[in-house]
Amino acid sequence: MSLNDAGIFGFETARKLLAQDVEPDIISSDLHAFSVDGPAFDLPTTMSKLLNLGMPLDHIVQAVTYNPAKAIGYENDLGSLEIGSTGDITVLDLIDGEFLFQDCFNKEMSAEKRLVPAFIVKDGETMA
Repeated sequence: MSLNDAGIFGFETARKLLAQDVEPDIISSDLHAFSVDGPAFDLPTTMSKLLNLGMPLDHIVQAVTYNPAKAIGYENDLGSLEIGSTGDITVLDLIDGEFLFQDCFNKEMSAEKRLVPAFIVKDGETMA
């Protein structure tokens, strides 16, 4: 696998941008066949990387929910928990521990926080 196959997320670039208060408007996992087994794994892992790099959690949540929905014109349905919206949600736990994350350039970052899925609500039903 080449670096291009793994994705484009690099800790060094992210650190420099966040240090200048430049945050991503939209966050996705960059998940595909060559990154599902690492370094992307899933969206909570990507969110955890940005959290440990210093991006505020509320900004991360907006960048994975409201902002993408707004970009495709669905902010009043998909990007909202207002009455009448779809209201599907994923509840994440923020856990403390010792975690090791990797970027697409094989750089590693030790971290103390990680977001993990707790449960989802889809069509009004709670699912494990």
